[in-house]
Amino acid sequence: MRSEMRTVKTLFDEAIRYEMKSLVYCILYAIKKKNIQPNDPEEKFFNTRFTDVDNEQIARLIESNPLRLDIIKIYSLKMDKRKFAMIYARSREEAIQYYQELFHKKPLNCHEILLDHEILLGKKSVSFREMRKQFNTFPAYAGFIERGYR
Repeated sequence: MRSEMRTVKTLFDEAIRYEMKSLVYCILYAIKKKNIQPNDPEEKFFNTRFTDVDNEQIARLIESNPLRLDIIKIYSLKMDKRKFAMIYARSREEAIQYYQELFHKKPLNCHEILLDHEILLGKKSVSFREMRKQFNTFPAYAGFIERGYR
């Protein structure tokens, strides 16, 4: 059985899906410079060499973000010994500020959690990435997790 050839387009689609902003803009830049085409094998992209000037142009693209890629992450903010508020935000600073607006106090700590981390909601397992789709505006409070005694 032959495995399907992965293309630059497949790589680009995955970069969008998994919010790999730098990779998205590297691929777009390489396509614009005609170094690669969407239907080329992905290896052709990985073998592309960028000059310092290219890297500066790519950095400008990432900074200006013409596709308006809005990377929303999930943060766990410690409320007390056992409770953790879960907040979707663009940055750690934004999550802390939002927590303070909601709870009128500072969190004990704040850590980014992987979006693909799964939790149980009732009897169903759901990832933070999937759960994020329920929200239209950010930052957003997703609820809290309470750690049991061990």
